[in-house]
Amino acid sequence: MKEKLLEFTNKVAEFIDSQSATRLILKIGSDVVKEKFLKSLTDIVEEKEVFYDTLWLNRRGESINVSNARGVSEFLRYSPSVAKHKYVIANEVANASREAVAALLKITEEPPKYAVFIFFTDFPLRVISTIRSRFTILSAELDPMSFVSADVLERVTNPLIESLMKSSPEAAIYIDEHLERVEEVLSGLKGVRSTLKALLDGLKDDIPDFVLSVVFEQLLLSMKREDIPYVFQKLRRATNSNNSSKVLKILLDAILVLVEDIITLKKTAYWKGIKRRSYIPKYLEMNSPKVEFVDWVIRMYAANVNQDLSIFLLISQFTLLKRK
Repeated sequence: MKEKLLEFTNKVAEFIDSQSATRLILKIGSDVVKEKFLKSLTDIVEEKEVFYDTLWLNRRGESINVSNARGVSEFLRYSPSVAKHKYVIANEVANASREAVAALLKITEEPPKYAVFIFFTDFPLRVISTIRSRFTILSAELDPMSFVSADVLERVTNPLIESLMKSSPEAAIYIDEHLERVEEVLSGLKGVRSTLKALLDGLKDDIPDFVLSVVFEQLLLSMKREDIPYVFQKLRRATNSNNSSKVLKILLDAILVLVEDIITLKKTAYWKGIKRRSYIPKYLEMNSPKVEFVDWVIRMYAANVNQDLSIFLLISQFTLLKRK
C-alpha cells in the first residue's frame, strides 16, 4: 500500500470508527485503486473477513435499479455475521435510477449503527443533492507515481514507461507489479513490422489497453503511406467481431494522445505539456491536424460505425499528416 493511499485509507478508517453509522461518497479513481483501498480499509477496521458482510450494488459500474436498492434493506435487517460492520458499496452511484435513489434515500435516513455505506463516484455533482446532503464527500488526490516503488523507479530507463507511469494510478500500479512484462512489450518497437507484431501479440496475450495504446502510437509514427495496405490487412485478419471494437478504441486513444501533443507543440508555447516528449523529433516532421480531423476522431468514440472501415480511415488520415 503506497503512502498517499494509505494516508487516505487511515482517514476513512478513523471516520468509520467515530460514527454510529457511516455514509461516505468517495472520489478515488479506477477500479484497481478502489479494490486496493477497500482491501486496506477492511484490514484496518476489521479483525475478520468481510465477504459475508459486504453487499455490492453495481460492482462493474452498471446501472443501479430499484431492486438493487431494496435489497439493501434486507441485507441490513440482521447484524453482521462475522465483521464489526456491514458494508454497502456502489461502484458508481451516479448510475442509480430515480426509483433506486428514492429507495436509497429511505434506507440511508436511519440505518443501523453497524451500517457503512461507501458510494464511489467520478462525478460527485451528478449525485442527487438529497443523497449528497446525507453523506460525507471525500476526494483522494493520488499522484500516480506514489504507487511505484523506489526499486522499480530505479530500474525504469525507457521514457515511454516513464510517461505511462505518470498517466494514471492504474497504469502505475500495473507497471509496479509487471515491469518486466511492460519492458518486454515496449523494447522491440524498431519499425512497422516489429511494432505491428508486438501489437498483435499483445492483443492475444491480454496486455492492458493503456500499454497497447503506446504500441499503436509507435506504429502510427513509424508508418509511411505505402505501409497502409499491409498494416490494415494484418489488423483486419487479427481482429474479429469480438475484439475489433477494442482495437478501434485503442487506436482512437493513441491518435488522440498524438494529436494533442502535435497541436500543443505547433500551436502553443507550452511544450512541457506534451505527454510523450520522446516523440518530438517525429512530431516536427508532421503537419498540425486540422480542427475537422480532431472533431471527427472525437465523434468516432460515440458513433455507431463500421469498425474495419473506421480503422482503415484513421490510420490513413493520420499517416497523411506526415510531410514525407
